[in-house]
Amino acid sequence: LENISFVNELSRNLGSQSVVVSIDIKKSFLGSYKVYSYIKKEYSSIELDDFLIEVQNHGAGEIFINCVDNDGMMGGYDLALLDRVMGKVKIPIVFCGGAGSLDDLKNVSSIHDHVGLAAGSLFVFKGKYRAVLINYPDKEERKKIYSENWNRLSKT
Repeated sequence: LENISFVNELSRNLGSQSVVVSIDIKKSFLGSYKVYSYIKKEYSSIELDDFLIEVQNHGAGEIFINCVDNDGMMGGYDLALLDRVMGKVKIPIVFCGGAGSLDDLKNVSSIHDHVGLAAGSLFVFKGKYRAVLINYPDKEERKKIYSENWNRLSKT
């Protein structure tokens, strides 16, 4: 947040494919999306749309977006935020924060063809009591998700 030229330097020395910029985004009291600093525990003065473009223009190969408000809540991804981010940049996006079911993953991938999705709590907490249990989709569940999206993408 404090030295965007560092992204340029990394990109020049390592190649943009090796540079992933992680951006934490949190809604303000008034409901607007703001860049958030976990280190300082405060909103940045940097405007989100400007920062997304600046990160891309400075050579990032990918942007990892963490929706702070939804992180760990398992209530679904913030689709409005995802739409906004996807509309601003042309580099790959990985979106994180909110996955609570495999349907959340399918819903996003049915809307946006080219977005990576990250999930944590979905694979750790299980059942109504949120017992800690490492849980991954089995082979058949993964196959169904992949085939549905592959079929849709291959028709476009």
